[in-house]
Amino acid sequence: MKILGIDVGGSSIKFVLWDELIDSIITQGKIPFQPPTLNQFFSILNTLLSNFKVDKIGIAVPGTLDLNREYSIFVPNLQDWNSVPLKFLIENEYKIETGLENDANSAAYAEYVLGSGKNTNGIVLLTLGTGVGGGVVLHGELMVGANGGGAELGHFCIDVNGFPCNCGSNGCLEQYVSIHGIKRLGELLDPHRRSLSPQEWSELADKGDSFAKFLWEKIGHYIGLGVSSYVNIFHPSKVVIGGGISNAGEKLLNPIRHTVQKRAFKSLVSDLTIEKALLGDFAGAIGISLLSIKKRGKNYE
Repeated sequence: MKILGIDVGGSSIKFVLWDELIDSIITQGKIPFQPPTLNQFFSILNTLLSNFKVDKIGIAVPGTLDLNREYSIFVPNLQDWNSVPLKFLIENEYKIETGLENDANSAAYAEYVLGSGKNTNGIVLLTLGTGVGGGVVLHGELMVGANGGGAELGHFCIDVNGFPCNCGSNGCLEQYVSIHGIKRLGELLDPHRRSLSPQEWSELADKGDSFAKFLWEKIGHYIGLGVSSYVNIFHPSKVVIGGGISNAGEKLLNPIRHTVQKRAFKSLVSDLTIEKALLGDFAGAIGISLLSIKKRGKNYE
C-alpha cells in the first residue's frame, strides 16, 4: 500500500509518498505556497495524484477536526477551510480512501515513532513556525479531546491582557513565539532596530549580539511557561520542540529547560528531557502516513 501524506502549512505544502511494504518514504517534496484556499489545495492535490499512484491519502490540517476525522472544524490561518467536509469532498472526487488529522498531532506521532521521542513512554511536541501547534502521544496513543479537538498548546495563555490572537482570545503563547510573534517582540523590546526574522535574530545571537541573546532568553522563558504546565498535566518522558524556529538550538532550549525546572512539579521533571525534533519539515506528512497505517491495525509502539 502506498499512502500520499500531505501536510498543509501556512507557507508551504509538504508531501511524502510512503510505502507500507518497505515502511519508508519513496519520495517527498515541498511546494512553496501562501495559505491555500480550498480550490488551490485541490488544484495541488490534482497535480500530485496525476504524478503518483496511491492507495490512500492522509491530510494533516492546521486546525481542529471532528471526532470522526471527517470535517475541518476551525482552521484559523486558512481561508474558507472552516466547517468543511474535507474527507467526503476528497473521497467523492478521487475515490481514494482519505484520513484526516491535525498537523501537530501528526508531527507528534511521527516524532514518537521515528524521531526524538522514539523508545519513550510518551512525548509532548510543540511546533514553532507560522503558528504554534502541539501534540501529545502517551503509551503509543495519540491524545485527542472528547469531541476530537484538544492539544492546542499554542493557545496556552501567558498574558491575560496580551496581544489578541486569531483564535479569539488574548495573550496566547502563539502571539509571542511564532514567526510573527518573535518579529513583534524584537521590535517592542528594541524599537530602534529594523524588523528581523527569527533566523536573523538567531544569526545575530551566534555572532555575540547581546540583545539577540537576551531576546532568545525571553522567547525560551515564554515557551517554558507553557511547557511547565504541559509537563504538570501530561507527565511525558520527553518534550520535543519542532518547527523552523527550533533551529535556534541550545540558545532556545536552555532557557526553556531552566524555566521548566523552576516551575514544573519537581517529581515530574527529575527524569524529563527537552530536545529538538529530529524529523524536520516532513514530520507532519510522515505522521499522517503512519497514522493511516495504524488505523489498519499496524502497531508502531
